[in-house]
Amino acid sequence: YKAEKILEEHSDQLDKATESRLLHMEFDLRNLLFQKEDIAVVDWEMAAAGDPLLDLVITEKRLVWRQNQSQEIKQSLRKGYKTVREIEDSPELEKLYEIFQMTRLLLIHQEDKEMVKKIKKSSRELFT
Repeated sequence: YKAEKILEEHSDQLDKATESRLLHMEFDLRNLLFQKEDIAVVDWEMAAAGDPLLDLVITEKRLVWRQNQSQEIKQSLRKGYKTVREIEDSPELEKLYEIFQMTRLLLIHQEDKEMVKKIKKSSRELFT
């Protein structure tokens, strides 16, 4: 309920996202095919058009947060992703995307009590 209320109260922030690009929406290392000197991204069935900052937040939560990676890994991923996708900072919008992704993760992992506990703890930190 809190997430829904926050998203409603701050939905005007979404108007700041004016550029729409192709988003993978579930990018992780399993979706990469490595060939000699090339990398191909596969598994595009969840793809959408939208703000690339959303794709970054979703990717961070999948690759870094969910797998308990270090801040160094997070910063490296963030720097590379922002450079390649030419993403500008928007802390308010990023927080909305984080709440959105945490809500998605809660639905995906509802049977995993430890993950639910971790998601709720992290979500509370977002709300403060």
